[in-house]
Amino acid sequence: MLVSGSDLPAWIQNFVLPFAENGVDFEESSVFGHLYDVPWLVLALTQRITHLLIRGLKKCSTIMNILHTVTKQQEVPPKLKKLQGVCKSEGQCAVQLEKEELRKQLSPMQFRVTQEKGTESAYSGKFVNWKDEGVYNCVVCGNSIFASETKFDSKSGWPAFHDVINKDRVILSVDTTHGIQRMEVKCGDCRAHLGHVFDDGPKPTGIRYCVNSCALDFKKHTTV
Repeated sequence: MLVSGSDLPAWIQNFVLPFAENGVDFEESSVFGHLYDVPWLVLALTQRITHLLIRGLKKCSTIMNILHTVTKQQEVPPKLKKLQGVCKSEGQCAVQLEKEELRKQLSPMQFRVTQEKGTESAYSGKFVNWKDEGVYNCVVCGNSIFASETKFDSKSGWPAFHDVINKDRVILSVDTTHGIQRMEVKCGDCRAHLGHVFDDGPKPTGIRYCVNSCALDFKKHTTV
């Protein structure tokens, strides 16, 4: 069956036009009806397709290089890696708690954050603006982790502390979710997810523990 050039889709005509320097008439049905009779046209189409494929691959390669660069720039800072080394090790025994028991013990949000590494919404937590003096404990096992003296307003929407009570109270591990590297903070006793730690805190440590309020329980200092 012979096909008229005017019946061809516009994208095919646009594809061929840059190469149609041999006086090809799009109205000449014999040309498009028998492409095998026009070897230069087949060659031109092949070259054009190859050119576009190469361009596409180069763009993909460029995008991947950009993503690699961004990810590399987001690697965990050396300061946090050093801090990780002095905190409790992952290999040390953890408090064994049954998941089903925890579902009964914790609220849905507490369970999602501490057991499934969720994050509560910014400025929604109970302890964001909490100013009472006392100790912040792990809501799961009661491990004392932060003292009120180290709490500060980070303007981030989550409770922030510049230090822990003792380095063995937490475990730090690299978190690679969302395509970037962050340092996760977990309870040193039960491995409950607390939040993340950053190297943009105030003096004297320069560290910011960014913690979910629902992962904490607060015990106020009492006077005798």
